Amino acid sequence: MKIVSLCHVILAVYAIYVGWEIYIRNNVQLFKSRKSDQQENRLTKSVSKHTELQKQTFTPMKMLTKLIKKDKTAMTVLTLLYAAIALYQLGSFSAPQKDWKPKLAQESFYVDFNHIASINRIMWYGGIGDGDFQIEQSSDTIQWKPVTTISLNGGTIFQWKQSTVSFSAQFVKITVVKPGASLYELAFMSDLQKEPVFITKQIPLNMGNDSMAQAQNLFNEPGTVPHQPSFMNSMYFDEIYQARTAFEHLHSMEPYETTHPPLGKVLISMGIAMFGMNPFGWRIVGTLFGIAMIPLMYLFAKKLFGKSEYGFIAAFLLASDFMHFTQTRIATIDVYGVFFIMMMYYFMYKYYVLSLSRAPLKTALISLSLSGLFFGIGAACKWIDLYAGAGLAVILGLVLYEKYKEYRHTTLLLTTQAKHKSNTSAIRQTQTLAHSFPPLLWKTICTAFVMFALVPVVIYTLSYIPFLRVPGPGHDLSAILSFQKFMYNYHSHLVATHPFASSWWEWPIIRKPIWYYGQVSLSPDQVSSIVAMGNPAIWRPGILAVFAAFYICVKMKEKWMMVVLIGLAAEYVPWVGVPRLTFIYHFFATVPFMILCITYVIKYAHEHLKLRAKWIYIYLGTVLLMFIMFYPVLSGAVINKNYVSHFLKWSSSWTFF
Repeated sequence: MKIVSLCHVILAVYAIYVGWEIYIRNNVQLFKSRKSDQQENRLTKSVSKHTELQKQTFTPMKMLTKLIKKDKTAMTVLTLLYAAIALYQLGSFSAPQKDWKPKLAQESFYVDFNHIASINRIMWYGGIGDGDFQIEQSSDTIQWKPVTTISLNGGTIFQWKQSTVSFSAQFVKITVVKPGASLYELAFMSDLQKEPVFITKQIPLNMGNDSMAQAQNLFNEPGTVPHQPSFMNSMYFDEIYQARTAFEHLHSMEPYETTHPPLGKVLISMGIAMFGMNPFGWRIVGTLFGIAMIPLMYLFAKKLFGKSEYGFIAAFLLASDFMHFTQTRIATIDVYGVFFIMMMYYFMYKYYVLSLSRAPLKTALISLSLSGLFFGIGAACKWIDLYAGAGLAVILGLVLYEKYKEYRHTTLLLTTQAKHKSNTSAIRQTQTLAHSFPPLLWKTICTAFVMFALVPVVIYTLSYIPFLRVPGPGHDLSAILSFQKFMYNYHSHLVATHPFASSWWEWPIIRKPIWYYGQVSLSPDQVSSIVAMGNPAIWRPGILAVFAAFYICVKMKEKWMMVVLIGLAAEYVPWVGVPRLTFIYHFFATVPFMILCITYVIKYAHEHLKLRAKWIYIYLGTVLLMFIMFYPVLSGAVINKNYVSHFLKWSSSWTFF
């Protein structure tokens, strides 16, 4: 109470002083101008400081982002080297193209080898549909002995399968037990020769001429029969869903996989249209997108950090990351979602810099529009791009908030200048700044609404054109709306288990990689595997780099880096609350932002902490060494099992065979 009373006394004395100055000495103007001058000086300094900070932060960065000859050379060489590695043994160009799809059970025919043949293996290549075929053998076409039953379903689609058998016979009978499956090729193999045993005749037993004519397709492409089934000639992992659906989109068939939007599968179908329904055809487009991510990362990092060296470091890290390599060589849709996330953030960063460096509004809005365009394309590929869109909204909000602060400062300054009849040119300059905000705000909001709402809806709807072309009822706009509800319910209520499932906190530490493929037809001391995981030299240091990047960003007041950090949070944080089954490949969209954080920390350490270049080279060399060491289990190469067990299996939770 004593302190409060003292404050009251001081205020009372000050009130008497003010009253004396105003009413006795008539010093109203002097009193007001003194206060207003101080306010005007503070506002002027504030606006000047704000403008100067923008110039220091954005103008030099913008000037340094122009590509020079060194950039083009480094970017081209790195991209070509990566492309050579990514395209090597991507998949076979050859696969059976003509099938037999019987409609009736008990249809049968037999083949004649024209001699007694020793059969050790039966190989077949199945297509769409479920069905069973019984195989029998005979030496006289009178007594038939069962050999095996071939079963086809969604899990065996577009894959070479084989059964180990042992019999000698001149005749083999094929009987339809359960119709409905497409069988493309059938081969009887003998260890005495590499090629399938030659068939001289096909004799119908219980089938019409038309069906028999189609059944001849089973043996008309012997050149496509591989020595052993492998990833090179067959689908693996989720290719059986997404590459299959791409084939169905291409031929206006009912799509099998409807838990994701169609555009990613439409992009896969472009490769099938160009190269045929074979492993290379259904994988090539995704791999090309993966290759394109290398120069894109270079450009993004160069624009962020202003120097060619940092552009190369970021692109090199992405090219050496295991997840990027594996996910872009398999015919699934993740690569398209991640590519378009990188594109939308690249252009959003351009908009961020242009807006805060007083570039023409039209130029800034072009970058904003391109960001929205790629957001729409990405969302039509996979819903993870919707998470990225939330981050873009935050960045746009930050830009408008910065503009609003500038508007507020200039409005106050304008009011003060007008009251005291400041210099006319200064008033006009301030008026220009103040009056520019309202139209800027409305033009930006309108552009954002069109490019981030209307255009994506149009793109998303157009991506369903292959579905709308499917003959028959149930392929209209109302069905498209039903699909959206189905997709949401599927992903939000999925209850399932999987031996390679992992939670969000396990991904950065690479606790449980996911085993995509393992070849079974190898000698016991050999292994051929494809595993999705991260490069330990990138992911594990990347955890610390993210926190360090946030600290440095705040300390150095480099607001532009918030674009990267917001992008990372938008793609990773939502998974914390996802209750459904998740896998390590869901971290794929976060990896490019984590790599940019690593590059940012390297930049800070080199420029401010005087980190010597040799330590950066040592780190990059370690990253490359890790890629070379693990390359066999990322690419499906056949290697000695002891190498995998002793050098690559760092944890009991890592499965490679």
